[in-house]
Amino acid sequence: MGAGTTTIEATFNNVSGNASLNVSAATLLSINVTPQNPSIAIGVNQKFTATGTYSDASTKNITRTVTWTSSNTAVGTISNALLSKGVATGVTSGSTTIQAIKNGVSGSTTLNVNNSVNNCVVQRREDSSSYWLGYDIFSNGAPMILNFSGTGINLTEIIVQNGVFSNVQVLDQNQLLIGTKPEWVSMTNPGFIDFYGPSYGPYEPFNSPTIAACQIVN
Repeated sequence: MGAGTTTIEATFNNVSGNASLNVSAATLLSINVTPQNPSIAIGVNQKFTATGTYSDASTKNITRTVTWTSSNTAVGTISNALLSKGVATGVTSGSTTIQAIKNGVSGSTTLNVNNSVNNCVVQRREDSSSYWLGYDIFSNGAPMILNFSGTGINLTEIIVQNGVFSNVQVLDQNQLLIGTKPEWVSMTNPGFIDFYGPSYGPYEPFNSPTIAACQIVN
């Protein structure tokens, strides 16, 4: 039902009465920006999503209707252009607050930008779901360890598929070793790795916006 006014009429024994019913639009209460606290390299893009929660308990993707801001554009910028709205770009190393604003309501997260050549960065694939989690991994080196502490994911419970990487090994419930990467994977060109729920079924922790941390090991 949309917002507006309608007349409600009741009739009994040829006697009728009516009243006006006013239906108002649901009010935006809060905005959730995801992913939360991602890290990217200089020159790499990060797409953010804004989800609005309304007074009728509904939620809606409002990425294209919010205004995006960066608290420190020297570190990272974010676009409000039609075709790239919500896409941030790392400029120099540091942190900046990314904020989505609509009708006086705002939500925010922190974007971390890293310029270390001896580091690696993980991005969650946009089409990930409770059944499948995809990561894009930017890295100039290997081996790497992905640390899933704080994500709610237990690596011993799920199915890990190597993607473009090789010598991949689950070390424990929190740590995944990626032994070898293709030469073309770099801090500007990612490789991918896939995770599936137990028996390829749904796995609720995949819905968490918290991303695994990545570190190159010597």
